[in-house]
Amino acid sequence: MDKLTKEFKSGEVLKAQDLNSIKDKVNELVEGVNTGSGTTITVDSSLSTTSTNPVQNKVITEELNKKVLKVDGKGLSTNDFDNEYKLKIDNMSSGGVASTTEKGFFVCDSNGNIAFQYDSNGFDAAKLSIHFKSLLQINIGSKWNGKTINVLGDSNTAFGKFTNPLSKLLECTLNNYGVAGTRIASSSASDTDSFCARYPDMAVCDAVLVMGGTNDWNQAWSEGFGTFSDRQKNTFCGALHYLFSGLIEKYPDIPIVICTIPHNKNEEYAHMTPSQYISDNGEGITLNHNSKTLDDYSDMIIRVARWYGLPVIDVRHAFVSGVITRYFSDDVHFNDLGGSMIARCIAVEMENIYDKFYKKIQ
Repeated sequence: MDKLTKEFKSGEVLKAQDLNSIKDKVNELVEGVNTGSGTTITVDSSLSTTSTNPVQNKVITEELNKKVLKVDGKGLSTNDFDNEYKLKIDNMSSGGVASTTEKGFFVCDSNGNIAFQYDSNGFDAAKLSIHFKSLLQINIGSKWNGKTINVLGDSNTAFGKFTNPLSKLLECTLNNYGVAGTRIASSSASDTDSFCARYPDMAVCDAVLVMGGTNDWNQAWSEGFGTFSDRQKNTFCGALHYLFSGLIEKYPDIPIVICTIPHNKNEEYAHMTPSQYISDNGEGITLNHNSKTLDDYSDMIIRVARWYGLPVIDVRHAFVSGVITRYFSDDVHFNDLGGSMIARCIAVEMENIYDKFYKKIQ
């Protein structure tokens, strides 16, 4: 099939015979396609990676309509982006909660950082900030859960009024080494009941809690108050040094926590029966045989504990001033209410003390 060629000169007008020639040539081409004679044109009806035939324009158009137009500056990743992830991004824009049914949920701060996450493995509540703990109405438990604490004390320890609730609050095993009527100091070399004589027999544990001194003050005729420089266990000051240094040697790697002396009703001189062992300090406060108030004994406990770097819990602030009689079954022993108040006071401080000794460094 020959090509139709016609060269037009500038200004020349297309003539009728020219149009007839073009018409004849088109008919010739069509006739060749239909009859199979001459050169044929095959049109594909679908896209093909192997065909060498021209492809119908509408097929290409249909395929192109299925594609996403490329946007300058943007690319495609290998990850699928679905509505679930879009919801997360929308929530993260201003900080909030993005939740899913398969992947758990997480909370983002205003900077889009994950501040709290929960998935099929649960979450570590101990790592939550105080803010999140206050928002979530859950029982996150105590850091002392499963630990063992030895408590060395006198009758207020032995009777269990504060140790039993303390064990529940801390969710720990509490070994009660309280003995009624005992003192921190030893009245003689043969004394086997004092704190100084009993502490070596305590078992292995994760923390030691010491609360005593009430009987050292009440029974001051047995041993003197002494001075800070004393190191022997037959004075109150010396016994504190002896006990604290001995506990550090026995338990060098665990918290040894010292409590101050709880308030009791005998501190008020008007409550006491006058005797040769006590007097009034002029302000209605009882002075013992050594002319010391209970505060004097408690303050020395704080001073010596700080000397050794031991944490101190001030249980003298556990009771509300002016209604102290509500917390005792007699003059010096806690009732259930008093024991619970002491336990709460100690438990709060023990949670902070745990972090100092056991918090993991990531």
